[in-house]
Amino acid sequence: MANIMEFKNNVKRASNPIPYLIGFVNDKKMEDETELNAKDANDLAELWQSLCKELRAEENSVTYVARA
Repeated sequence: MANIMEFKNNVKRASNPIPYLIGFVNDKKMEDETELNAKDANDLAELWQSLCKELRAEENSVTYVARA
């Protein structure tokens, strides 16, 4: 598992948000997935950080980042 910025090479810079699938392990130690729209890696990291509590995940629980 990793922090989302470790996958920054999977994220392209764009003028409009692009959808990305984020795989992660939740607080029940189960794999889960969410989709976030971001313009670049920093935007994606900020969105992820803001949603971790709601998703019941740690910031460093990311298993993959892929363009949706």
